[in-house]
Amino acid sequence: MGIVRSRVERQFQEEWRGLIAIYLFFGGVGGGAYVVAAAGSLLGPTWAPITTAGLWLSWLCIGVGMLFLTSHLGKPFRAPLAMAKVGSSWISRGVWILSIFGALALIHTFAFPGGEAPIILPVLGMFFAAFTMLYTGALVSAAKGFPLWRTGILPVLFLISGLLTGLFAVVLGMVVMESSIVEVGHLKKLAAIGAGLSVVELLVIFFFLHSAYKLRDTKEAAQRITGKASFIFGDLILGLAVPFVLCLAVFFGMDEVSAMINTMVVAAILGLIGGFLLRNAILSAGMQTSLDFAGFKFRPISKVDFQHSPIGKMPPQ
Repeated sequence: MGIVRSRVERQFQEEWRGLIAIYLFFGGVGGGAYVVAAAGSLLGPTWAPITTAGLWLSWLCIGVGMLFLTSHLGKPFRAPLAMAKVGSSWISRGVWILSIFGALALIHTFAFPGGEAPIILPVLGMFFAAFTMLYTGALVSAAKGFPLWRTGILPVLFLISGLLTGLFAVVLGMVVMESSIVEVGHLKKLAAIGAGLSVVELLVIFFFLHSAYKLRDTKEAAQRITGKASFIFGDLILGLAVPFVLCLAVFFGMDEVSAMINTMVVAAILGLIGGFLLRNAILSAGMQTSLDFAGFKFRPISKVDFQHSPIGKMPPQ
């Protein structure tokens, strides 16, 4: 009589990297940039340089993100068919959310060049911008078979990161558009918000990794993230800690506009790089766990404790 052998296999996924990471990054930046622009629109005409830069960046980033998404689908000309599965596909929902948000951003940009629009437009735009940023996390967390991603913390993390990277993108946008008429008070407020969002994002990352370390199925994936130099030095230090210090320096120790802009540009570049590295690290750490039992592989669709869960509850691959 032969011996039935079983073993647990863990494999890091390789599919959702590259193009998907870029898509999630630009989706977050576009949503965050619009929130900054819409807030400036509501605050008045003195915020016009910030509003204009944010409006242009919002729909441009969403457009670039959509291009990378359709490229990942493999058959770009069939991409519109993805909109037909709203009830079962997060990608389909995302296409609708991004399409509506992009349309609102375009209307706001070209129908109201100065940024001042009826209050309903920026409010509705911010609503869909927030949905866009949350969606980039919900899309990942809805993926079956990846315990690390199946957490409600991930959409919140991508929302905070989207707001921060969107703010940094607006700073760079103002420089590109040569908006030298930005007021010192406005730059200081942007710096204060940037510093605050950096702290909040660090805290959310801590809770995300702490919760992952506590579970058997996600501990190894969390260790993979924290073992990456690109995450520790690229995101946490250069992408969050350094911009936090630079934003504080602008808020507390500078009064000259040119020096403030130059400092914020450095913080913005580092923050944007860190935002991409964060998403890439989380995607590359997605790990599928399966049980190989006598040649048949069984894979859980959610968090499973192999010590206490019967094999029969795990669907076959």
